Amino acid sequence: MIILSNNQWKCDKNSPDWEAIGADGSAEARAPKLVKAYLEAGADIIGLQENSVRMTELMLPELRKYYFDFISVCILRNICF
Repeated sequence: MIILSNNQWKCDKNSPDWEAIGADGSAEARAPKLVKAYLEAGADIIGLQENSVRMTELMLPELRKYYFDFISVCILRNICF
């Protein structure tokens, strides 16, 4: 079993600085590339951090074709020092 973890950088829009160098960091540009990377890695489980609702909306239809589905779980641990 292959478990993949990825921080997606929760930013859905391209920034002027990226645009100035000809890059596109928008969700629409990044989502297909991330899906391709996840599938090429052969992951069985994909753990995502900082994924926005928009990124999830863009990626999930394609990932579902490969039997992935979305489960959102947030566990908080109260640690006192």
